[in-house]
Amino acid sequence: MAVLERQHARRRPHCPFIFHGRNCGKRQPCLGAFRKTWHRACEAIGMKGRIPHDLRRSGVKHYIEAGVPPHIVMQWSGHRTLAMLHRYAIIDLDDLRRAGKQASEYQGARANVLPFGRTRICPSKIKGGGEDGPKPWLS
Repeated sequence: MAVLERQHARRRPHCPFIFHGRNCGKRQPCLGAFRKTWHRACEAIGMKGRIPHDLRRSGVKHYIEAGVPPHIVMQWSGHRTLAMLHRYAIIDLDDLRRAGKQASEYQGARANVLPFGRTRICPSKIKGGGEDGPKPWLS
């Protein structure tokens, strides 16, 4: 955060960017030594090895988890197909834990819940049932 604040203090009013180079305001892009500054900023916050593209992935994941409709996320991120958007919707360990907890807490539809106890199934009601047919081992 300190790196961004320092860059903001150096900001040039005519330029919309945060990071400025020697050629700022001329025809060339003014990003300057962006990679060097980026790597220093990531290291300062304990996230060494991150790349700017990680922000795009994180942003897409955040929008999807927030419940933003996929077509709006695609417009924001610039993805043209749903398949490409899904490549960015990364599933991590926390997602799997949430899914497991959600599945564990699911009670199912009440119509599908059978009471416990002794249950007998009439052999004639089972397809191919009868004396020699399949035997339900519920008792």
